[in-house]
Amino acid sequence: MPLNFLEGCGRRTRKDRQSFFDTSKASAYEVHGILDVALCFRVVDPELAARAKARCDQLGAMLSKYR
Repeated sequence: MPLNFLEGCGRRTRKDRQSFFDTSKASAYEVHGILDVALCFRVVDPELAARAKARCDQLGAMLSKYR
């Protein structure tokens, strides 16, 4: 997520920046899915996963503002 966002900040055109910001937002939701899998395999504490998912949702919402 952060690397895609930062790479987008370095792009000159709005369209190029938006592409990287969209990829960064999608990465936030991918982490959400990874946490679901980790929960299924019981390799992450459910409370920790819930907090991490909430943070991913917050980041996704923040990245939506970069349009």
